[in-house]
Amino acid sequence: MKKISYAFGILLSVAITVSAQEDNSLTKIENAYRSGKIRYDESLKLKHQMIYDHKNLPAEYHSQAPVKCGFGVKNELALQSKEKPFLKIAKPSSQFVYIHAFVIKGQPKRFHIHYDTTGADKVPSLDANSNGLPDWVEETGRAMEKAYRTAVDTLGYREPPNFPIYGFYNVYILEQGSFYGSTTPDSAVTTNPWTYTSYIEVDNDFAGNFYTKGYNALRVTCAHEFHHAVQLAYQNTYSSGDGWFYEVTSTWMEDVVYPEVNDYIDYLKYYFNQPHISLNVANGSHEYAMAIWNHYIQKQFNRLMIRRVWEKIPSMSALEAWNQALTENSNFSLSNAYPEFVKWNYFTGYRADTIHYYQEGYLYPMVKWQAAAALTDSLSFSNTLKTAASRWYLFSVFDQTNAELRFSGLPANSHYTIMAIKKRPSTAPVVYTLTPSTSILIEQLNPSDSLIIAVINKTWNSSELFSFQFSAKPTTAVLEDLDLKVYPNPLKIFSQTDRLRFSFRLSKRMDVSFEIYSVSGIQVYKSDRTELLPDLYWDSKALSWDCRDNNNKKVPSGVYIYQFKYGKKIKTGKIAVIR
Repeated sequence: MKKISYAFGILLSVAITVSAQEDNSLTKIENAYRSGKIRYDESLKLKHQMIYDHKNLPAEYHSQAPVKCGFGVKNELALQSKEKPFLKIAKPSSQFVYIHAFVIKGQPKRFHIHYDTTGADKVPSLDANSNGLPDWVEETGRAMEKAYRTAVDTLGYREPPNFPIYGFYNVYILEQGSFYGSTTPDSAVTTNPWTYTSYIEVDNDFAGNFYTKGYNALRVTCAHEFHHAVQLAYQNTYSSGDGWFYEVTSTWMEDVVYPEVNDYIDYLKYYFNQPHISLNVANGSHEYAMAIWNHYIQKQFNRLMIRRVWEKIPSMSALEAWNQALTENSNFSLSNAYPEFVKWNYFTGYRADTIHYYQEGYLYPMVKWQAAAALTDSLSFSNTLKTAASRWYLFSVFDQTNAELRFSGLPANSHYTIMAIKKRPSTAPVVYTLTPSTSILIEQLNPSDSLIIAVINKTWNSSELFSFQFSAKPTTAVLEDLDLKVYPNPLKIFSQTDRLRFSFRLSKRMDVSFEIYSVSGIQVYKSDRTELLPDLYWDSKALSWDCRDNNNKKVPSGVYIYQFKYGKKIKTGKIAVIR
């Protein structure tokens, strides 16, 4: 058996489908601190310098890559400046103020747009309509209004506290260096939860090293930063571990307000290159890439679920809020939604399926393999994963064969999901979502097929670093049994969501049905499923019975007989229902 480690393997000449990226200055500072290269105080000084004197940052922290948002840095520095005054955030000022006024449901709203026409912060002088006001300033007002209308009026989010308190909101157009913009908490409004007024800064020309330039960059930045101001009407726990979700939502909101711009796509490489980084990591780049999580939620469930998470955040962490929102709205949980999200991330680039997965998936990069190898020998892999993260492996098939996978995870197999994708050159891929077991068999692999394995840590409420080992080898063994599991048995009915489940596997397309009979032989219920695809119908894919009869009436407690028919075969057994 050949063993492949974290850093190397028996690699084929397979083109990696995502480009390398340079870390931005904020990520470089974060990485230096997390690796122990610099102390926390040093990282704070560097972040402060990045805002106010970025040109003189030490060379090792210079970068051509932009920083999407300064909200997190401003939050952190404001918090730390209470004990370290040298980290104080300077309140911005400008020469002129333009008042952009509009009306929402009979109520007047105003953005005060502050700007300069000379010096380092000057705005472009173009005034196409000759009204004496630079077009850049007018567009800032229009973009802020559109952000308000979309987030507050259309989607129902709370408005920033500035409006009811002051009657207006301040926006400053200033040279931002490598930042697109920032939102700064200003004055505390309530303390439980911590809500704040704030002000926004946006770049004065977007002519530097930005992924998007000019007016489109201005527009998405207004959408992004305005939603940070909205978030401060719920709870400011950015510096308490939830910063990832603040940025995920604001970056996603850019595409809601301005779907034609797509600045967020340039950040996706920070996830697709490193899928082993956890969902809830904020390091200056990953959190913007994870806007893809909200795109998944929006299409798979609905975008109002995202607002529901914000409504829960004042009393719990973002991860806990996500788990509750998924459970309440879909009978999912974060532990089974996350593997589904990982599956979606295979269907990008030339593999995109815009009907079933991401609408703009054809524009996305493709996930990076941890290792790629030929399935001609027995291979062994070992690695680690933190929570809500995955590692991907590619096997090329050269002979007609089956593949046997063996998996062992610590602290337990139950923390993992294995996703296997059988890809043939001319047909749609077949996806198996597998519960790790001693042995897993993937059948009917042909020459020129690819077998893709994703190892997924589906837990979300742990800070542990988990480890796993798995092996893959060609084999002539076959699975002959349906491997039917009927559970829980007995079924105790405590709520409307309790179900009897039928889990099974199919190696080929076939008709399936199950029937429920009383012990006296009277049919109680029947369900037919025609032409089910080859797959493992386990966990969320299992067929289920809600313990109601064919007339939708609740069946009483008692013993029942089931018949499970697949193709021309039948399996039978007894079940008990307890109310």
